[in-house]
Amino acid sequence: MFAQISEVCAKAGSANARLTIGIVNNMPPAAKKNTKAEFSALLNAAAHERSVNLRFFDVSGAPQESADEELPPLWDAGVDGLIVTGTEPQTAHMSDEPSWPALAALVDWASEQTISTVWSCLAAQAAVLRVDGLKRQFLGEKLSGVFICEKWSEHTLTADAPDRWLVPHSRYNGLAEDTLLAKGYQILSGGPRVGPDLFVKPVDRSLFVMLQGHPEYGADCLLREYRRDIRRFLLGQRPTYPRLPDGYFDEAVAGKLLRLREEILAQPKPEQFAAFETAAIAPSHAPWFADGVRLYARWLSYIAQVKTERQNLSADHHLVAS
Repeated sequence: MFAQISEVCAKAGSANARLTIGIVNNMPPAAKKNTKAEFSALLNAAAHERSVNLRFFDVSGAPQESADEELPPLWDAGVDGLIVTGTEPQTAHMSDEPSWPALAALVDWASEQTISTVWSCLAAQAAVLRVDGLKRQFLGEKLSGVFICEKWSEHTLTADAPDRWLVPHSRYNGLAEDTLLAKGYQILSGGPRVGPDLFVKPVDRSLFVMLQGHPEYGADCLLREYRRDIRRFLLGQRPTYPRLPDGYFDEAVAGKLLRLREEILAQPKPEQFAAFETAAIAPSHAPWFADGVRLYARWLSYIAQVKTERQNLSADHHLVAS
């Protein structure tokens, strides 16, 4: 698999521009370390032989065990590209989320100060609200699992992508295809279950890339989320037992988990959570990883190309002026 990834990265562009990529990690403390590791693995694989410096920032400004930098230093960090992660929604409306003021300011800044920014999940909902006033829509229940997405249109980010690929999704809200198209977004991929998956729009000086899915997820990420939601149910912190993530567990493991669900629903007790510890085994690998690397390799190539073009244009203007 890694030989194939290297080939994809080699094809993604040969520009030698050194890139600085900022990553604003919005996840809560319990998940922040895993999210940082997942994006680091994905970006390092996508960089291949390209020189890429990753810098992590925290939108809350609160002290973090992961030693991420607080957000204000981002303004002067000189990043070429930016990735803004999602997080669990806390409210019904995006504009009521605790992180909304900081995210709104970040959208304004990124549109002028980055070559391209990737907005992931809840961050994508914040970006489209800030840019175009588009409101997210509640799905009724959590969409969780690994889904087949298809290429819906051609773009430099999907130039060497297959017609179909796998993408993990984990969210309570979504953005509708018709409203995105009406506001000038180009939808690059999607599926009948997930709707728009990947879509883009130039905003001022930056190409905004929106992801409703999570190509950065590690093999065990959906398992950890499912376990967390079961625990919340047993503690009375959520009203319903979570559904199995679609297309994620093999048949044998799914059968064990469904039997455990029946036992817990028959007589829910917090101590039953211990049975889950041995009832499920995460998939041994992430079959979506290579496609995620391909996407981010193309994204890095795009940033490098635009950076070189802007530097050359600036140099030409300097020569003319002198």
